[in-house]
Order: sequence, then C-alpha cells, then structure tokens
Amino acid sequence: MNSDLIFALAFYGLLFIFFLVKRDKFEVQGGIFALYRTKLGLKLMDRLSGRFLLMWDIIGVLAIIIGFFGMALMIYFLMIGAYGVLLGKEAILSPVIPGVKIAAGLPTLGFWHWVISIFIVAVIHEFSHGVLARRYDVKVKSSGFAFLGPILAAFVEPDEKQLKKRKKREQLAVFSAGPFSNIVLGIVFLIITAFLANASYNTMDFNGMKINGFEKDSVLEQTGVQIGEIIYSVNGIKIEDRGSFDKVAKSMKPGDKVSIVTDKGTYNVYAGQYLGNKERAYLGVSLEAKGFKQDYKDRYGDFWLRALYWFYLLCWWIYTISIGIGIFNLVPLGPVDGGRMLLTGLQRFFKDKTAKRVWLYVSWFVLLLIFVNLLPWIIKLLMFIVNLFS
Repeated sequence: MNSDLIFALAFYGLLFIFFLVKRDKFEVQGGIFALYRTKLGLKLMDRLSGRFLLMWDIIGVLAIIIGFFGMALMIYFLMIGAYGVLLGKEAILSPVIPGVKIAAGLPTLGFWHWVISIFIVAVIHEFSHGVLARRYDVKVKSSGFAFLGPILAAFVEPDEKQLKKRKKREQLAVFSAGPFSNIVLGIVFLIITAFLANASYNTMDFNGMKINGFEKDSVLEQTGVQIGEIIYSVNGIKIEDRGSFDKVAKSMKPGDKVSIVTDKGTYNVYAGQYLGNKERAYLGVSLEAKGFKQDYKDRYGDFWLRALYWFYLLCWWIYTISIGIGIFNLVPLGPVDGGRMLLTGLQRFFKDKTAKRVWLYVSWFVLLLIFVNLLPWIIKLLMFIVNLFS
C-alpha cells in the first residue's frame, strides 16, 4: 500500500476521533463544513497590531494595490486558460491535492508536504486578516480550523458589523491582507528554495533517471518497463536529469516511434496523445533522481541526504502553494477575499443595489471560467470513478 495513503488514513482517523470527542465544540454547516472555534493567536494579534502602526498602514495600502492588480491578472489568466481548454490545450489551473501531478516535470505532492504547507499558508493568511482587523479596531471574535470534507482550512472571525462601519480603504486592507501575506511568504520561501536547490542538486547522481511510477494508459508500462529501472537515453539522447527528459519529450509528436534505453534493456514504443493537448506526446512516466552521489553518501549518510531533499521539497511546496492560494484568493468570486474586495470597491462608486448586481454578474462569470479551466481534471475524475466500477 502507498505510504501516503497510510499516512492519510491515520491522519484523518485521528482527526475523526478528535471530532467525535469534541463534537459539542464543532459547528457543522451544510453537513460537510465543520468549524472548531478557539482563541488561539488573538492576544498576539492585539499585541502586534498595537505596534508599528505606520508599517501596518503601509502594508495595507500595498496589499490593496497588489490585490486589485492580482485580481485583474487572475481574470486575464482564467480567460486565457479557458480559451486554451476549449481549443484542446493543456489546462493552466490544477487542484493542489496529494497524489496529483500538477504538470509534467514537477514533483508529485506528498501527503505530509501537503498537510504542513496548507497549515503554514492558512495560518499566515488568516493571522494577517486578524492583525489588520485589530489595527483598525475591529474585534476578532475567534480563530480556529475547519474542514470542508477532507480539505483543511483555518479562519479568523472578525466582527462583521464593526468591519462594515470602517472606511472602505480599511475594509479593503483587511480583505487583501491574507492574499498579500501569502505572496510575501511565497517569495521568502522561493529564496530559501533557491539556496536549498543548489545544495540538494549537488548531491544527486544524474547519470540517468529512475522510474518511480506510471500514469494512466502509460505507453511505457504497457511495454513491460518496471518501476525502479534507470532510463539512460531516449532516441539516442543522454538523459541526465528531468529537464533533459522533458526536452526530448517536448520534441516528440503523438505516434512518433521512441527508443528508450534503460539499465534492463531497450524498449521501442509509440508516443501516445496527452489528454487535453492533441499535439503533445504522452509517455505517462514519473521520474526521480537516480540517487545520491557515492562520495556524499559516504560523507553524510543516506538518511541525512534524503532529509535534506525532503526539506527542500517542503520549502518548494510552501512557495508554490502560498503563491497559488494568495493569487487565487484574489479572484472576484463571491465570499472569497477577491470577491469581498470587488464588492467593497464597487460600493465606493455605485449605489449598494447596483454594486451587488455587478458583483453577482462578475462572480458567475468567474465561476464559469474556473469550471472550464478545471474541466480536464473533472473529466479525469469522472473517468477514474467510472473505471472503479467497470
């Protein structure tokens, strides 16, 4: 059984036990959304918001500017992405859940990387909302964590009546604080990742790439290639790392003959067609580095080298998820941060009824764009479910 699946079952099992023990303290909405309210972090929010007042005001203004810029950028990319999906190209939007490979060449998200990343990103996001709310004397009634089915979340609960009485600029600062903090956090971890990448890369043995898994309908798996084999060359081109493999793969077209040399022999296959992009070749294989260089293994030991690589991936995922959640929260959609920013901004220039009507139209339009962008993943999910019962 996959280790990530074992960890996931154990983790959610413990959470379910916690839910049963503390059932009276949970608020369940709609049968799938459970909130657990606490007072954690509220005193720290008060302490921080009472200091460096000018700094928080500057951050609030920057957050608003970047927030509206990010909102426009998200609408643009969603429109481009939806147009591409309708033309049969690869989707630019992807669900970030364990076991899903976002794109070719990127690592598969492991369960613990997902849990830790989501926890850090969500706490920073919500804590920032709380600090800016307290900066403008809006009471934060509670903090806590929540579950939307298996999806983890955190929250702070400002007093909405007090918030609505504040200036539009102050409201916008509170709404945009979360996405802004995620973008800043992502940039910080991008820098950390860059340093760790160099250290981790130098320890790797890139004389070939090891097969660590196959995707659905993999043409390589059908030829008898086994997990653990080392790919040395593709079509006569030496494979030294994932980048060299992707470069060769991108030069192929569906139906091209492909010759692959591994440590177990030579395999001749015909490239398949990638789902969502009819012009892209598909081999359906997941790769990882062959291992660590022997001199580094002798010096530091295999355990510490693996720990370094695991920590590097964790920082990479925190960067990726933080930027992704920060920017996605800026979409002008209903109750998310971007939606609340849009409504507040419209109310600054239009009557409340007109502002809400425009906000509703924009929300439905954005929701349609998101659906079209996620259509290839929805199709994959439906096919997976159908295959389970076929």
